[in-house]
Amino acid sequence: RDHTPGPGPRMLDETTAELVRHLQHPNGWWRDTAQKLIILRSDRDSVTSLLNAMAIYDQNALARLHALWTLEGIGGVDRNLLLVALEDRDPRVRRGAVQIAETLAGDAPDLLNDLRAKKENEADVGVAKQLIFTLALVDGESAETLQAIQKIARRHLADRGVMLASTIALWGMKDLPLIRDIETGEAFKNLNSGDPIVAAANWTTMLSNWNRGLTFADDMPEEHKRSIRGGEQTYFASCVACHGADGKGTQVPGTELQLAPPLADSKRVQSAPEHLVPILINGLLGPIDGKTYQAGFMAPAAALGITRDDRLAEVISYIRYAWDQELPPVDTETVKLIRQKHEGRATPWTLEELGKIAE
Repeated sequence: RDHTPGPGPRMLDETTAELVRHLQHPNGWWRDTAQKLIILRSDRDSVTSLLNAMAIYDQNALARLHALWTLEGIGGVDRNLLLVALEDRDPRVRRGAVQIAETLAGDAPDLLNDLRAKKENEADVGVAKQLIFTLALVDGESAETLQAIQKIARRHLADRGVMLASTIALWGMKDLPLIRDIETGEAFKNLNSGDPIVAAANWTTMLSNWNRGLTFADDMPEEHKRSIRGGEQTYFASCVACHGADGKGTQVPGTELQLAPPLADSKRVQSAPEHLVPILINGLLGPIDGKTYQAGFMAPAAALGITRDDRLAEVISYIRYAWDQELPPVDTETVKLIRQKHEGRATPWTLEELGKIAE
């Protein structure tokens, strides 16, 4: 044994006041059990002042956090305590304070304003993410709250957790200044941290979920619907970052350049499968219709994790249907035959070479 066990717990024999000190214990089981027992005691209100003092002054951040949540459990949290906790030096305590405020702010306009005010100075991404979720839940439609959420998101623009929280909180609100600036790349010009191109691609991927959802003609065969829906999932998992949710290509932040060519109204997409499938299998190199794109070339589907012929048929069927619903789906057998025809090919195509492929 590498250590000597400490004394065993005797919490059921202790007074409620004695239980409070266990909220400082280094062992999480002791802290959790003491917190639960305090909340269950009939004289729990007698330790409110002890818990308040611990939540504010204890040097142990976990003790402050447990004291705060214990007070929440006995209904002893007020706005003054939350104001202190919202400015705590430890982000775990600040995040807890935001979570607790969530249950109170709906009926307390002053507390809601306190949460909104944190938009300017919250440096921790975990607390920022919680702020976004809490503000959206408590008051997600007011102009003041929407403005606060956008400011929080701008400060942590490269964090994926904040992206996720923001896209959920602002779901479908495409006319907000933040969303417009993200789509034009303006939001990434003065990024505090992270790669602006990566951040822009990640935002594009997350915002693309706002555009999900297809409608089908009543007489479309069920196997065609399944194929197109499967392709939609693959597209939004592997292709949307460069080609965009609308198929028009993702703009490079701060420039007029696009990462990849548009698929909407594309002559390649609208052409016969014999011209389109080889691009997906081997990739495409060089300028496209006289324009050079930032990504340089289109990677083969296998590099994006699309290796099966049926998955390739689905994603091709989706991009043909999503932006030109008159085009029929492409089946797995067609993809397989075209792959076999060019099985000796190991390099990306150029447009000139594609033009020589006979239909």
